[in-house]
Amino acid sequence: MQKKSIYVAYTGGTIGMQRSEHGYIPVSGHLQRQLALMPEFHRPEMPDFTIHEYAPLMDSSDMTPEDWQHIADDIRDHYDQYDGFVILHGTDTMAFTASALSFMLENLGKPVIVTGSQIPLAELRSDGQINLLNALYVAANYPINEVSLFFNNRLYRGNRTTKAHADGFNAFARPTWRRCWKPASTFAGSARLPLRTVAANWWFIPLRRSRLAW
Repeated sequence: MQKKSIYVAYTGGTIGMQRSEHGYIPVSGHLQRQLALMPEFHRPEMPDFTIHEYAPLMDSSDMTPEDWQHIADDIRDHYDQYDGFVILHGTDTMAFTASALSFMLENLGKPVIVTGSQIPLAELRSDGQINLLNALYVAANYPINEVSLFFNNRLYRGNRTTKAHADGFNAFARPTWRRCWKPASTFAGSARLPLRTVAANWWFIPLRRSRLAW
């Protein structure tokens, strides 16, 4: 069976930052070098993935509608070449970007998952590794064909999510959530491309860790 191929749009954020004497800073190429050293991302059950690093890397607190348009255009330009999309993003405005993209992209036939981390990928106890691993795996294996946000073992609908905590791994929430979708199910969602869509009603997916040896 041919491996799925995932396009990773690395816009910036804590996940790819490097420690310096002035604190954590964005460094071009640092994320890719760290991923090359992590065997979990190259296991046989993981999809192939291509990282496109934005230049310059963006501070999500400065994200504007023009940046959302740039991300949407990036997905459109690569849509036919990949099976799914992961957007690496800072947490400050991650929920805003996920929500905006959910309305900018309609009739998606492929998953678009926004994720990031509270601690840089290269640091001990980083949540970046599990967030990115899961985002890649879900994008390749589950037909969640709309914009979603993955964080701390939960997959949220992109336009039903808010940042609830500045610190800690459980940074995002779906206020007044009532329903949960199980990974065994299949469905399609929404996003603005000339493709078919099936309406879905889901809130978040609490994923088990048993799929990969964590």
